[in-house]
Amino acid sequence: MQIEWKQVFSRSPDEFEISSRMTWEPPCEIHANLYLRPKGDKCLEDFCFPLIIPFRIDAFSKTLHEEQLQSGFWSVQELIHDGPNFVPWMSEFNKWNPILKEQLQHPDKMFQHPFRFVGREKFLTTDLPTVLNENPERMDLYLADDEGSYTDYCVLRIHSSLLHFIPEAQHLWFEKRLPSELQIEDILPWFMATIRRLPKKSQPSNIQKWQERLLRNEPKLVPPTSGKNKPWASKPKVILVFGATHKVGYRSLFHLERPKIDRIVRQQEILTVSATIQYGNKPEQAHDWTFYLLTSDEAAACRVEQEIIVGEKIHFGLDQDIIGMVARAGHVIHVINVSIERVSDLCLKDNEALENILDPRNKHKVYCIKQNLILHPTEQENHPPSP
Repeated sequence: MQIEWKQVFSRSPDEFEISSRMTWEPPCEIHANLYLRPKGDKCLEDFCFPLIIPFRIDAFSKTLHEEQLQSGFWSVQELIHDGPNFVPWMSEFNKWNPILKEQLQHPDKMFQHPFRFVGREKFLTTDLPTVLNENPERMDLYLADDEGSYTDYCVLRIHSSLLHFIPEAQHLWFEKRLPSELQIEDILPWFMATIRRLPKKSQPSNIQKWQERLLRNEPKLVPPTSGKNKPWASKPKVILVFGATHKVGYRSLFHLERPKIDRIVRQQEILTVSATIQYGNKPEQAHDWTFYLLTSDEAAACRVEQEIIVGEKIHFGLDQDIIGMVARAGHVIHVINVSIERVSDLCLKDNEALENILDPRNKHKVYCIKQNLILHPTEQENHPPSP
């Protein structure tokens, strides 16, 4: 049942019995909650069950617990701002704020012996092979937001679970920042790609168990269901990986929303996809792209076309079918595994040429289209060739 908090705060705090309780919510949250129990017939009629004002604290964040709690109180103040009982509610919250802060100083009270709270500073920071060598059922694996010097970012955390008894000196911690261009559909493939980048001897034998552990804590990462028999706009995105398909997150990605795909054309072994990609909320941040997927033969091009149309596959990159990719937006062209002569045939007019704007040793090449200077015969006399 959805609570209308403005309706709650329109009443006087005297109509509620208020108490607090701190609980541990795995894998990483302290819930420092205020409980509002209605008093009186009228209040019980409107709110027949206790209400909870949650203050959720990331126990392992670099931001201090007290600062996170204060931020939660500011959010609640915004709900009661300009309300009829603003002053009494503010007085009530000012009373409970130091009480909750005091409770946060004693996190061990959330656990029963022998379990206990272990602060982030007491974990042993280690590498990925070391944590993957542990039993995944005794580890926590999830995503978390954290803040850096200039911007907030998302990280993958793997650490010893506080719900399993482990000697304090053996609590392990691993954290890896997610690439900023990842979207929700990319995170699970990125995690698997991160494991596969390890040397074979360092990869766990139970990779599937680690994947299941991540999905248990982050159900939003479960891959979208097949788009078969769904309307075009309801099918999953088409995500082009500018590199090997299994290297999501370690190669450039292009996210194509179904409603913004304008056309898909197959001609012999080349599949052409035209789409608009929106990079922000402003109209000028939308760009038209044309992608050329070069396949091994016509049969492969047909298979890739059907995979895109049906929507059973999300990520498309270099594999046994797709052997090269070209992407063009305006005068910029991205290329991987395609010769410059082939790119010229696909993208250039007679008076255009390509200029490499990145290190030519890169597998992912980026070219800028420039105009060739074509002189009139009379101008050519005034511009003799250089000796």
